[in-house]
Amino acid sequence: MIFRFVCCFVVCCALQSPAFAERVVDLTVQGIREDILSMSEVCLNGPFDPAKVESECTWKETQWAQESFGYVEGPVWVRFHVRNRTAPTHWLLISEYPWIDHVDLFEHRDGNLRLVEESGDSVSVTRASVPAKQPTFALELPSNQERVYYVRFVGNAEIYIGLTLEDNLTFGTRSFSVRDLFVAFVGMSLLVFVANSFVWFRLRAPLSLYYCLFNVSSLAYGCLLDGSFLRMALKTTRFSDDQLHFGIGLFAAGSILLLWTRLIPMSDLFPRLNKFSRWYAIANCAAGLLTVIGVFPHLVVDVLARILMMYSNLLFYPTAIIAYRRGFRPALYPIFGMPVFSVFMFCYLMSGVVFSGNLIWKNSVWYAYLVEYSVFFASMVSRIRFETSGQMETFRESLARKSRLTGLDIEQLRLRLEEQLSQGVYEDETLSIAKLALLLKIRPDQLSELINVLYGMGFRRLINSRRVMKAQELLETQLDRTVLAIALDTGFGTKAAFNREFKLQTGLTPTEYRRRNSTLRRP
Repeated sequence: MIFRFVCCFVVCCALQSPAFAERVVDLTVQGIREDILSMSEVCLNGPFDPAKVESECTWKETQWAQESFGYVEGPVWVRFHVRNRTAPTHWLLISEYPWIDHVDLFEHRDGNLRLVEESGDSVSVTRASVPAKQPTFALELPSNQERVYYVRFVGNAEIYIGLTLEDNLTFGTRSFSVRDLFVAFVGMSLLVFVANSFVWFRLRAPLSLYYCLFNVSSLAYGCLLDGSFLRMALKTTRFSDDQLHFGIGLFAAGSILLLWTRLIPMSDLFPRLNKFSRWYAIANCAAGLLTVIGVFPHLVVDVLARILMMYSNLLFYPTAIIAYRRGFRPALYPIFGMPVFSVFMFCYLMSGVVFSGNLIWKNSVWYAYLVEYSVFFASMVSRIRFETSGQMETFRESLARKSRLTGLDIEQLRLRLEEQLSQGVYEDETLSIAKLALLLKIRPDQLSELINVLYGMGFRRLINSRRVMKAQELLETQLDRTVLAIALDTGFGTKAAFNREFKLQTGLTPTEYRRRNSTLRRP
């Protein structure tokens, strides 16, 4: 019985497959999105002349809704048969992957191919019947009639094809360039540039100049990448050349690596790796500029860019994690931000191949840039504060010594140390680094390095700062108690030592501080 059921199931699946079914796109429901490529035939390296298509093309059936055809010398032709059984007669054919030089639609009529419309990055937006982000064609499909269409794809880069047929109702959910997040990306880029310029003029921090270089190059690359912006907002196809696109992209990738070598103190952590990475980044920036003027072909640059991005991703995460574990706290931002950026970029790269018609994923590149800008700017500001507060010197001193914290869970130790401090361990007048290390179950020398790494100060300074903070609270709220009693309660052995440490940290004596900041009055 089970065997007969399995046999019937296999036969039914086979009858439903494209090999047994008639390869005709049958439109029967309103509010529909149909993937066309899986029901089409494809011809690779076909002739450019449509009159020679049938005589020179070797057609093969497709199996997937989206496919990559790599770098092909001639056009890629797609033909499909549509039968409309619905009331709507207005339909739209969308090329899901928007970055193709030419996407041209032909209709088969009276034995010939008639050009219906041209689209793509190299075609002026004024010639497009539908001002959509992706190349889109308006089709008239009367009810109960059939049409045969041919689509010609021409490009100098790798050709991804995904074709979708939609009615107006479904197409209404699509993204148009004036409504997507590209405008937010441009606004964020300009805001980041202004903020970095302010940081440079105010603090003279060289790091902000590296950020500006990355910011400007990524903005230029984003404008070239978003072909709809160039065609719709600027009414031009002047910058649609793949050579320019690839060159600026490689320059932007090199600039982010150059920024990273400054953002993370790689010169302190990994001197040799830092030297190689900086020269490698500069070489890629130069290669990008040479590509723009036509010295390098874009195929070579594509390989260079892939290697660079692989190298950068392998470099970013380990160096950030190691830097944070060694005490460089600004590395915390990229540790959490870079994975989010990578996920969004992956979804963007797959947007025209996997996520057909999805508004969120088609805009994911701009989500990625917004995350990246935010993470890098927060990291830069934190890095500058880390330097101006003197913590960078402590960090470098700790690197100069062989770390005694190898193999220990720094975060767990930090939580245990903060717990002891919050419980008032510093109130013990006899507290020593050995006694506190015993409570944390580590050696005194390990505790000394831990405090230096986490707080940028020594043991005695940390304990005294917590004692003074507690004393400030008591001086403000317990007016009936003497200064000496408060000094003894917070762990100081003598009033003189208390006065000296209190004035060193606050600039006031305890009595002066109480007079200025008391919040309660005697009854």
